[in-house]
Amino acid sequence: MNTLARHLRVSLFYVKLSLIRLIEYPVYLQNIFLMNLTTAVTGFFVIRVMFTEFQAIGDWDVAGVSFLYSFNLMTHGIVLVVAQPIWYMGRVILRGDFDLLLVRPLDTLWLHVSRGVNYMDLANPILALVMIVYSLAEMGFTPTAGNVTGLVLLLVLCSIIRGALYLVGSTTCFWWRNRESLKEFSASLMNDIGRYPLTVYPWLMQFILTFLIPTGFVAFYPASAVLGIEDGLVAGAGVFVAMAVMAAVLTVGSYLFFRLGLRYYESAGH
Repeated sequence: MNTLARHLRVSLFYVKLSLIRLIEYPVYLQNIFLMNLTTAVTGFFVIRVMFTEFQAIGDWDVAGVSFLYSFNLMTHGIVLVVAQPIWYMGRVILRGDFDLLLVRPLDTLWLHVSRGVNYMDLANPILALVMIVYSLAEMGFTPTAGNVTGLVLLLVLCSIIRGALYLVGSTTCFWWRNRESLKEFSASLMNDIGRYPLTVYPWLMQFILTFLIPTGFVAFYPASAVLGIEDGLVAGAGVFVAMAVMAAVLTVGSYLFFRLGLRYYESAGH
């Protein structure tokens, strides 16, 4: 318990420190917010125009695809706000900045992630929430305590899965000595391919994106569960079970993979 308390105190300290740094540069914050606003809104309307002009894909109409896009944006925004240092871990490895963390008596990954609460990307989850509410209202979704709780739980599980996949991609920098490594590849799968229903792709691609590189659990399967669409290789109540298992396996697996990569870390003195 004492160890956990120390970790939490350090995290709270960095949360406050990140907020103080942010207040020092208000104009920069405004520019980042406007940039994220433009990108998110443009993507949302492009998706809507595409599916308005063309026919629906199975049970996925324009409102359903809009919800899928918004759900995907929400999980991406949550991870960037809460765990942005994972995104930039490649440059930290190349600069040898892990030296400072390795000599401290706390978990190295916990310290690294805690150092950067990213308030500047709050625009993404805020806008995504507005888009989610709009899309659900368009479909006549009636909020209840049960389905809202289920939606929040799915968002948490999706964010954990996304963060773990980002960590796996960034950890490969320990071997490849490349700033981006597989992180950009995994991000592309989730942000570009993941904004469309998985069923638009061939069965083999669906299998890969479900069980081998499980990006389908970042948005497609949870969105299907919320909308009651039984589509893809996992459907119905199985989505919740599969996502809980996937989140647990990827969390443990990505952490162990990071610890393995840390053994190959070359400090600034090498």
